[in-house]
Amino acid sequence: MSGRVGDLSPRQAEALAQFRENLQDVLPSLPSQDDYFLLKWLRARCFDLPKSEAMLRKVIRKYMSGGMCGYDREGSPIWYEIIGPLDAKGLLFSASKQDLLKNKFRDCEVLRRECEQQSQKLGKKIEMVLMVYDCEGLGLKHLWKPAVDTYGELLSMFEENYPESLKRLFIVKAPKIFPVAYNLVKHFLSEDTRKKVVVLGSNWKEVLQKYIDPGQIPVEYGGTLTDPDGDPKCPSKINYGGDVPQHYYVRDQLAQQYEHTVVVNRGSSHQVEYEILFPGCVLRRPALRQHLQLPPCQEGELQRGGAAARRCLRPADPEAGGQAQRGGPQPRPLATAPPPRPQVPPHTAGDPEDPRPGRRLLCAPRMAGSPPSSAVAGKMEKGGLSPQSSRTEAGG
Repeated sequence: MSGRVGDLSPRQAEALAQFRENLQDVLPSLPSQDDYFLLKWLRARCFDLPKSEAMLRKVIRKYMSGGMCGYDREGSPIWYEIIGPLDAKGLLFSASKQDLLKNKFRDCEVLRRECEQQSQKLGKKIEMVLMVYDCEGLGLKHLWKPAVDTYGELLSMFEENYPESLKRLFIVKAPKIFPVAYNLVKHFLSEDTRKKVVVLGSNWKEVLQKYIDPGQIPVEYGGTLTDPDGDPKCPSKINYGGDVPQHYYVRDQLAQQYEHTVVVNRGSSHQVEYEILFPGCVLRRPALRQHLQLPPCQEGELQRGGAAARRCLRPADPEAGGQAQRGGPQPRPLATAPPPRPQVPPHTAGDPEDPRPGRRLLCAPRMAGSPPSSAVAGKMEKGGLSPQSSRTEAGG
């Protein structure tokens, strides 16, 4: 038997019923509770119930980075967040957002209980936590919109349920893209919390030792603490995450909610305004529908105006040879556009990562076999452009 719905042997049907019974405590938080969803996990482990259940329950604990390790000089617990290896897309494709939030909620409860134990041990009130964010490896994959939305909900949960629990938050090894990432989530933080966020420079190891005894800092972060086996990263206390294997995936896309969408009809224009945070930004326009057809277009540059850049975009007019039109003054082209592509291979709508890289052209999308209008949404991302220019990237 194939092990799919409608094609189950008596043993497989019995395993499915038992699997559902074993998961009653987490079933409401799963992205789906039907037999199709549960059978994916059972087939992945050849209907071995213990292995299937362990796989479903532990994927978050195994690949969600972070952990508590040591205490500062005043006795407060220290929590490390490891950003670079975190596979946000893999986690959200393998588990529900509710499960990720519940996992972080458990971490917060662990820290709260640790503060209570430290209070009893030291004879003084310990009620705040020191946090260290290792941002090495932070990149565009971490700025995927569903991941940013989930992290925003996490910060809101922390602010609402654990007020004044953060002592300090040190950012170490911050890359150039860090200001962009921070600007996406800082509005979830209160003004008092923002004042506790400190971005450390190249002397971050010395600064950490000012607040934390070297014996309480892993060797990886400039201290002398190691695991019992001598591992300098202390993985028994800090989980370093990693890429989630695709065989854990239970979905291949997520519905995305954008704050603003607009339909630009042929012959009309719509002006949008974006704040330029640093030189070399890319305005990316992801496609929201399948079978996107791109007419010939010309590469251009953004018109800068103070702290913001503006672009007037008009969809291509087939009668005018398919050329993309821009309202207002015509900027000087940066480069000659490549030969037109009459048809782009279809791909899954809403895919956050365009599998066809290297296209940064200003063009007006048109759907094959549909009226000549398209919904577009923009978001800022870091791109490999020169500081003198910014460009739009077609996401479809």
